[in-house]
Amino acid sequence: FKVDWLAYSVIATSLSAVVFQRLAVAGAQRNLSSFQRTLTDGIRHCLLLVMGSAAVLASLAQPIVRVIYQRGSFLPADTVATAHTLQVYTLGLVGGSVSLVLLQAVYALQLPKLRIRAGLVLLPGAALSGWVFRPFFGIAGIALAHVCSMTLLCVYLGVSLRQWLGSGRELLSYGLRISLAASTAYGV
Repeated sequence: FKVDWLAYSVIATSLSAVVFQRLAVAGAQRNLSSFQRTLTDGIRHCLLLVMGSAAVLASLAQPIVRVIYQRGSFLPADTVATAHTLQVYTLGLVGGSVSLVLLQAVYALQLPKLRIRAGLVLLPGAALSGWVFRPFFGIAGIALAHVCSMTLLCVYLGVSLRQWLGSGRELLSYGLRISLAASTAYGV
Protein backbone atom coordinates (compact mmCIF):
# COMPACT_ATOMS: atom_id res chain seq x y z
CA PHE A 1 0.00 0.00 0.00
CA LYS A 2 1.56 3.25 -1.12
CA VAL A 3 0.19 6.16 0.86
CA ASP A 4 1.33 8.79 -1.64
CA TRP A 5 -0.60 7.11 -4.47
CA LEU A 6 -3.82 7.34 -2.50
CA ALA A 7 -4.00 11.05 -3.39
CA TYR A 8 -3.00 10.22 -6.96
CA SER A 9 -5.67 7.56 -7.27
CA VAL A 10 -8.46 9.58 -5.74
CA ILE A 11 -7.71 12.98 -7.27
CA ALA A 12 -5.75 12.56 -10.49
CA THR A 13 -7.47 9.44 -11.76
CA SER A 14 -10.94 10.82 -11.11
CA LEU A 15 -10.12 14.20 -12.60
CA SER A 16 -8.45 12.74 -15.68
CA ALA A 17 -11.46 10.49 -16.33
CA VAL A 18 -13.74 13.53 -16.41
CA VAL A 19 -11.29 15.57 -18.47
CA PHE A 20 -10.80 12.76 -20.99
CA GLN A 21 -14.45 12.72 -22.01
CA ARG A 22 -14.38 16.42 -22.83
CA LEU A 23 -10.98 16.19 -24.51
CA ALA A 24 -12.15 13.30 -26.68
CA VAL A 25 -15.15 15.27 -27.93
CA ALA A 26 -13.10 18.42 -28.62
CA GLY A 27 -10.33 16.36 -30.23
CA ALA A 28 -12.74 14.49 -32.50
CA GLN A 29 -14.26 17.79 -33.60
CA ARG A 30 -10.76 19.31 -33.95
CA ASN A 31 -12.02 22.22 -31.84
CA LEU A 32 -8.70 23.69 -30.75
CA SER A 33 -10.09 26.37 -28.43
CA SER A 34 -12.35 23.91 -26.57
CA PHE A 35 -9.51 21.38 -26.35
CA GLN A 36 -7.07 23.98 -24.99
CA ARG A 37 -9.58 25.30 -22.46
CA THR A 38 -10.47 21.80 -21.25
CA LEU A 39 -6.84 20.70 -21.01
CA THR A 40 -5.61 23.82 -19.22
CA ASP A 41 -8.59 23.78 -16.85
CA GLY A 42 -7.91 20.10 -16.12
CA ILE A 43 -4.26 20.83 -15.38
CA ARG A 44 -5.18 23.80 -13.17
CA HIS A 45 -7.62 21.72 -11.14
CA CYS A 46 -5.07 18.94 -10.89
CA LEU A 47 -2.37 21.33 -9.66
CA LEU A 48 -4.66 22.87 -7.08
CA LEU A 49 -5.92 19.58 -5.65
CA VAL A 50 -2.70 17.57 -5.85
CA MET A 51 -0.36 20.23 -4.51
CA GLY A 52 -2.67 20.78 -1.57
CA SER A 53 -2.90 17.07 -0.81
CA ALA A 54 0.87 16.65 -1.28
CA ALA A 55 1.48 19.42 1.27
CA VAL A 56 -0.87 17.70 3.74
CA LEU A 57 0.74 14.31 3.16
CA ALA A 58 4.24 15.72 3.55
CA SER A 59 3.44 17.65 6.70
CA LEU A 60 1.55 14.76 8.31
CA ALA A 61 3.80 11.98 7.00
CA GLN A 62 4.97 10.75 10.37
CA PRO A 63 1.54 10.50 12.05
CA ILE A 64 0.07 8.90 8.91
CA VAL A 65 2.82 6.28 8.73
CA ARG A 66 2.58 5.66 12.48
CA VAL A 67 -1.18 5.01 12.34
CA ILE A 68 -1.02 2.76 9.27
CA TYR A 69 2.17 0.76 9.84
CA GLN A 70 3.68 1.08 13.33
CA ARG A 71 2.95 -2.15 15.16
CA GLY A 72 4.74 -5.43 15.72
CA SER A 73 8.21 -5.36 14.21
CA PHE A 74 7.65 -1.93 12.57
CA LEU A 75 9.42 0.27 15.11
CA PRO A 76 9.41 4.05 15.69
CA ALA A 77 12.74 4.32 13.85
CA ASP A 78 11.09 2.62 10.86
CA THR A 79 8.27 5.16 11.05
CA VAL A 80 10.73 8.06 10.87
CA ALA A 81 12.58 6.57 7.88
CA THR A 82 9.35 5.67 6.07
CA ALA A 83 7.85 9.12 6.74
CA HIS A 84 10.96 10.76 5.28
CA THR A 85 10.67 8.61 2.16
CA LEU A 86 6.95 9.45 1.91
CA GLN A 87 7.81 13.14 2.05
CA VAL A 88 10.17 12.72 -0.90
CA TYR A 89 7.58 10.68 -2.83
CA THR A 90 4.98 13.43 -2.40
CA LEU A 91 7.14 15.67 -4.58
CA GLY A 92 6.39 13.33 -7.50
CA LEU A 93 2.62 13.57 -7.11
CA VAL A 94 2.42 16.75 -9.14
CA GLY A 95 4.42 15.45 -12.09
CA GLY A 96 2.64 12.11 -12.06
CA SER A 97 -0.81 13.65 -11.79
CA VAL A 98 -0.31 16.30 -14.47
CA SER A 99 1.24 13.60 -16.68
CA LEU A 100 -1.93 11.57 -16.32
CA VAL A 101 -4.04 14.51 -17.52
CA LEU A 102 -1.59 15.11 -20.39
CA LEU A 103 -1.73 11.42 -21.33
CA GLN A 104 -5.51 11.73 -21.59
CA ALA A 105 -4.89 14.49 -24.14
CA VAL A 106 -2.56 12.15 -26.04
CA TYR A 107 -5.29 9.50 -26.15
CA ALA A 108 -7.98 12.04 -27.11
CA LEU A 109 -5.84 13.26 -29.99
CA GLN A 110 -5.11 9.66 -30.99
CA LEU A 111 -1.33 10.06 -30.88
CA PRO A 112 -0.11 6.53 -30.08
CA LYS A 113 3.46 7.26 -31.20
CA LEU A 114 3.73 10.04 -28.64
CA ARG A 115 2.60 7.62 -25.91
CA ILE A 116 5.32 5.18 -26.95
CA ARG A 117 7.96 7.94 -27.06
CA ALA A 118 6.83 9.07 -23.60
CA GLY A 119 7.42 5.56 -22.30
CA LEU A 120 10.83 5.52 -23.95
CA VAL A 121 11.67 8.74 -22.12
CA LEU A 122 10.22 7.60 -18.78
CA LEU A 123 11.87 4.19 -18.41
CA PRO A 124 15.50 5.16 -19.07
CA GLY A 125 14.98 8.36 -17.06
CA ALA A 126 13.74 6.34 -14.08
CA ALA A 127 16.54 3.80 -14.37
CA LEU A 128 19.26 6.42 -14.72
CA SER A 129 18.02 8.59 -11.87
CA GLY A 130 17.64 5.50 -9.65
CA TRP A 131 21.19 4.46 -10.47
CA VAL A 132 22.46 7.96 -9.64
CA PHE A 133 20.43 8.73 -6.50
CA ARG A 134 20.27 5.35 -4.72
CA PRO A 135 23.94 5.24 -3.68
CA PHE A 136 23.80 8.76 -2.22
CA PHE A 137 20.37 8.84 -0.61
CA GLY A 138 19.53 5.18 0.05
CA ILE A 139 15.81 4.37 0.02
CA ALA A 140 14.98 8.07 -0.30
CA GLY A 141 17.07 7.97 -3.50
CA ILE A 142 14.57 5.56 -5.02
CA ALA A 143 11.80 8.00 -4.14
CA LEU A 144 13.83 10.85 -5.60
CA ALA A 145 14.32 8.83 -8.81
CA HIS A 146 10.55 8.45 -9.00
CA VAL A 147 10.12 12.22 -8.56
CA CYS A 148 12.63 12.90 -11.34
CA SER A 149 11.06 10.42 -13.75
CA MET A 150 7.52 11.75 -13.15
CA THR A 151 8.75 15.32 -13.61
CA LEU A 152 10.63 14.37 -16.76
CA LEU A 153 7.52 12.68 -18.17
CA CYS A 154 5.39 15.71 -17.36
CA VAL A 155 7.84 18.12 -19.03
CA TYR A 156 8.23 15.86 -22.07
CA LEU A 157 4.46 15.58 -22.56
CA GLY A 158 3.96 19.30 -21.93
CA VAL A 159 6.54 20.24 -24.54
CA SER A 160 5.19 17.67 -27.00
CA LEU A 161 1.63 18.98 -26.56
CA ARG A 162 2.52 22.67 -26.44
CA GLN A 163 0.40 23.51 -29.48
CA TRP A 164 -2.61 22.04 -27.67
CA LEU A 165 -1.87 23.66 -24.32
CA GLY A 166 -2.24 27.29 -25.26
CA SER A 167 -0.35 29.67 -23.00
CA GLY A 168 2.30 27.71 -21.17
CA ARG A 169 3.36 30.84 -19.29
CA GLU A 170 -0.08 31.20 -17.76
CA LEU A 171 -0.07 27.57 -16.56
CA LEU A 172 3.47 27.92 -15.24
CA SER A 173 2.55 31.09 -13.36
CA TYR A 174 -0.50 29.37 -11.89
CA GLY A 175 1.58 26.35 -10.88
CA LEU A 176 4.16 28.56 -9.19
CA ARG A 177 1.48 30.41 -7.21
CA ILE A 178 -0.09 27.12 -6.10
CA SER A 179 3.38 25.81 -5.18
CA LEU A 180 4.00 28.86 -3.05
CA ALA A 181 0.65 28.44 -1.30
CA ALA A 182 1.23 24.72 -0.74
CA SER A 183 4.76 25.39 0.57
CA THR A 184 3.36 27.95 2.97
CA ALA A 185 0.72 25.48 4.13
CA TYR A 186 3.44 22.83 4.59
CA GLY A 187 5.45 25.21 6.74
CA VAL A 188 2.53 26.06 9.00
